[in-house]
Amino acid sequence: MHYLEGNPDPSHPLKHRVAGLILSVAEAYGRDLGASTLHLVDALPAVVPVYVSLGFTVVRSPTGVVYCEKEIRR
Repeated sequence: MHYLEGNPDPSHPLKHRVAGLILSVAEAYGRDLGASTLHLVDALPAVVPVYVSLGFTVVRSPTGVVYCEKEIRR
């Protein structure tokens, strides 16, 4: 997955649920592949708190790259 974006329509039936749904699917897919973590790279700073609320942590690599990471539960 390269991009995650919700619908801007305030009456959209999945308003405030798209990220959780998509990331649940990504976690299941990662689990099936045998992956141990999900990484979100280049997340918009304004959205990082949403990812943190969904169980991700903010990580800075030794080279200075900042990304969000979440362990995939087995």
